[in-house]
Amino acid sequence: MAESVSSASASSKVKSNPFTSAQTQLCDDGNGGLLQNGYRVDGASVNYATGEIRIPKSAFKHGLNIAEYTRNHLQNGSPSYESVSGHLRTVTDVVVIAPQTAQVSFISSPDTRTINEVFNLGAQVFDILQDIPYPRAALLNSWLFEVGGKLITERNGVLYQDLDPRTGAARAVGTLDALSGRVSLNDIAPDMLREIKVLGGIYTTGDFAVKTFSGHTATAPLKPRSFTVYAEMNGKMIVGRSQADGSLKSDNEQDLQGTVDYETGFFTFTTKQPILPLSVRYSAVSQSHVPLSAERLGINPTRLPADGRVPIFRAGDYVVLSNEMVQEIGSVHSAGQVIPFARTNCDRVCVIDANGQHVNADKYVDDLDNNKLTWNTPLDLGEYTLPLKLVLIHEEDNRIVETDISGNLKLQDPISRDYPIENTYISSAVVGGDLQTRSTEPFTQTNWHGIWENARNGNPTRGVLNVKDYPIVLTSDGAIEERWRIEFRSPTQIEVYGENLGLVWDNDVNTDVAPINPATDKPYFTLPKQAFGMGGWEAGNCIRFNTFGTMMPVWFLRVIQPHKSARNQDNSDGFRACLRGNTEIL
Repeated sequence: MAESVSSASASSKVKSNPFTSAQTQLCDDGNGGLLQNGYRVDGASVNYATGEIRIPKSAFKHGLNIAEYTRNHLQNGSPSYESVSGHLRTVTDVVVIAPQTAQVSFISSPDTRTINEVFNLGAQVFDILQDIPYPRAALLNSWLFEVGGKLITERNGVLYQDLDPRTGAARAVGTLDALSGRVSLNDIAPDMLREIKVLGGIYTTGDFAVKTFSGHTATAPLKPRSFTVYAEMNGKMIVGRSQADGSLKSDNEQDLQGTVDYETGFFTFTTKQPILPLSVRYSAVSQSHVPLSAERLGINPTRLPADGRVPIFRAGDYVVLSNEMVQEIGSVHSAGQVIPFARTNCDRVCVIDANGQHVNADKYVDDLDNNKLTWNTPLDLGEYTLPLKLVLIHEEDNRIVETDISGNLKLQDPISRDYPIENTYISSAVVGGDLQTRSTEPFTQTNWHGIWENARNGNPTRGVLNVKDYPIVLTSDGAIEERWRIEFRSPTQIEVYGENLGLVWDNDVNTDVAPINPATDKPYFTLPKQAFGMGGWEAGNCIRFNTFGTMMPVWFLRVIQPHKSARNQDNSDGFRACLRGNTEIL
């Protein structure tokens, strides 16, 4: 019996092919056999128990038209110029299995297999400058061709067909490479294209292609990052853009690389493939400088950089990296109310009102570990404009290891978290070191000689100041760096003087000495009244000591020279200073 195939195997091999459809219908005769057109098929059977169906190959023999393809050389000796043509051949001794839900598939050998034919339609390349000696190049926007009776127009290296002269609409069908003279036509059927007619065009000779190009801008110096160079390579435009360090880079770094000197305007670059020198052009922004009088400017202008930018960070500087997130907390607030934070792991928080005024920190307690804020009891927010906002801050300090001209900073330590670009700033920091309030040991002298000295000048007094049992009390929010003098006007009346502040307190020895610092409403220092002892003081006696506060003197110098304000000028320029520390105020 002829070899048989399983219907399940045949249906899995169904593929779409351009062959003539053939259909064969078989039906069960009820006795385990198969009928075709009313006649029993020899060798065909149905196993009702297992469901297996066996069909001989003879039941599916039909004639099919099969396409065969050959390759044709368009020009002798040029293997890259080829086309594909085809014809149909009729095959009769093949087995065809064609379920009604699929297109035709065929089996032409005892083994079941799938056959695919893949070929390209119309990718045709012609050299319109062949036989023209090198160096040569096609001049763009000058060529007209005829292919298959249709005109093809070239514009900027693109080939268009079916041009509508009224609307300018056309269909792009290929490209022209000016440097090589190659015309590429796409999506053209092989049997439709046998030749291309050149109806018109201009070519040039004498221009060499180069891979390295050097030049000089018309003016200099140049504004950094403003230089851009353009060149044509293999029919496409490549663009090299200048970076902050003067390097030239293209989107594909292998296409173009080079450098530009912003001071002199000299540039040079190399390309991956040859380019036409005449295709190179550039754009740049030059800078000019107006000489300024050092007397009027108030600073020696020769020390200013050419581009006007002054570096504010240097290697070794401490910086603070921070990001702020604003959380709206509304207008209804009550004592003891707990407000959860909208972000976790905050390093610092503050509350501001609708006008940006900071709410005094003694009105709430922030719990950074548990991500919440609690209003104190009692609560009075009458001096603030509602609604209020929470400012949740992520920040950390670091040290700069390296800086470069592009503005990039290399930090010494890895950052502890990801910072979003929006609302993230890096700020310079002045390190104060360990700051602690303290006072020197007081000393007494019988009379004041008008000289501020840190040692006794004369004899000690009969009265003794007991600071061992009743020490001078200092707080970081009141104490300052100052030399103090307590002078007796009588055995009980005293006055307190500061070297720089003058008279700050006038009272008697029966009251704690606590002159108020008007900047913080806290005492500069507090000397308990018990320290004066049982007496022995006389008019003219004085007590001398020095105090040192936690305040660190920092100069802020922000200079804007007189100038004419531009219309619609943005007045948002400014800066903020923040005092940071890792200890509580004592």
